Amino acid sequence: MRFFRFLAIAAITALVPLGSAWAETATQVIDKLNGTLVEVMRNATTLGFKGRAEKLRPVLIQAYDLETMGRVAVGRAWDAATPDQRAKLNELFERFTVDNYASRFKDFNGEKFEVLGERDGAQGTIVSTHIVRAEKPPVKIDYIMRQRGDTYRVVDVFLDSAISEVATRRSEFTSIISRNGFDGLLDSLRAGSQRLEQDAAR
Repeated sequence: MRFFRFLAIAAITALVPLGSAWAETATQVIDKLNGTLVEVMRNATTLGFKGRAEKLRPVLIQAYDLETMGRVAVGRAWDAATPDQRAKLNELFERFTVDNYASRFKDFNGEKFEVLGERDGAQGTIVSTHIVRAEKPPVKIDYIMRQRGDTYRVVDVFLDSAISEVATRRSEFTSIISRNGFDGLLDSLRAGSQRLEQDAAR
C-alpha cells in the first residue's frame, strides 16, 4: 500500500513544474513595477536622477523583456548586425530605457496606479492599468506580456490602447539606421541617455 501511495505522490509531483510555488502572475509583475514607480516618485528629489535610475534599473530589467523589445524595434537590421553590435544594442537600449523612466518619473503629485484587469490577447497576456492623476484624466496603459520561465515579462506597452511603444521605437530606429547605419543607432542611443542625464541636472 505504501508503495502505491508513493507512486501516486510521485506522479502528482511530476505534473507540477519546478519553481511553480514561486511563479509570478502578469498582474503581480506590474504591481511590483507600479509600487516601485510610486516609491521613486515620492522620493524623486532626494534620490536625484542617478538615484532614481539605480532604484528603477533592477525592477525594469525584471519586468521588461528589453532584449526582445530592442530586437523587434531594430527590425531586419538585427539579422545583419554583428554579435558585438547586438550586444551593444542590448546594453544601450537597456540604459536608455532606464534613463527615460528616471527622467519621466521625477516628481509626485498624488498619482495612483490602478490595475484594471488581466486578459488574454493575440500577442500575449494583457494587463490594463490606469495612472490616476489629480484634476486630470487618467492615463490608460496596457502591458503586453509573455511568460518567460516562472514569470511574465513585458514585450510591448500601449498608451491609451492605441500607441505601441515598440512600433514607435521601430519607426525611430529604422529611420536612423537607414540614414546612419547600425552604429549610428548605437550613437543615437548613447547620446539620448547623455541628454536625459544632462537635462535632469539643469
